[in-house]
Amino acid sequence: MADVVVWPPDYYKFVRSIFKLMARNQTSPRTWIGGTSVYGPHAQFWTNRLTMAPQEWDGQGQYIMNILDSLNGQANMLRIGDPARLQPQYNRLNTFAGQAWSDSTFWNDGTGWVFGAVLDLVYAISAATRGSSTIQLGGFRGSLSRLLRRGDLMEHRPNGLAADTPSLYTVMIDGNTNAAGQMGITVNPPFRQGVAVGDTFVLTNPTSLFRLVDENQAMPEMSAPRIASMAFDLIEAL
Repeated sequence: MADVVVWPPDYYKFVRSIFKLMARNQTSPRTWIGGTSVYGPHAQFWTNRLTMAPQEWDGQGQYIMNILDSLNGQANMLRIGDPARLQPQYNRLNTFAGQAWSDSTFWNDGTGWVFGAVLDLVYAISAATRGSSTIQLGGFRGSLSRLLRRGDLMEHRPNGLAADTPSLYTVMIDGNTNAAGQMGITVNPPFRQGVAVGDTFVLTNPTSLFRLVDENQAMPEMSAPRIASMAFDLIEAL
């Protein structure tokens, strides 16, 4: 069984990225009128093309290269997300004040409790079957509009545990919460496995499982003085 390597959250230091949900269909040519006809099956999968910021080799460069080497080419899987969508858009566009503890103190780094942001985790309040595209979620703040927005990402974790198969979805319509902090949403691709009531959905740093597209990825290019440049292409490990 393939090992899963988790990309460290502190190392999303990319200068370019393409994170795209691709589609593939079987088609047949229309001989008399030109073009093609789509007849299935239909497959959707995430692709991830990443270019690292130049790294000092004796700083983080060697460490990053070791992470990529541990994939053993295409043998192992990498759990990683979209560098541009590590938070819901609502959080990225708003600033939330930190609140102190009851004794007026803050955390050791000077920050406080953050109120008002979309939470890191929410949960399913309705079940969904494999292949369906709608779900009811709870755990949000109540009576707010567009708390999740078209294009936001979320990761399904059955029983709160990271799945051993890709479980990353994009929100298809803006979502509003009712007074109880509940929301109905539509996702794409359709659910790849069933969702049970109480299952967790991750909204902060949602990830999927990827493999390198071939054995020639992530070659470090060294330049003086010991600066490493790296890029690699990933495809979802369906």
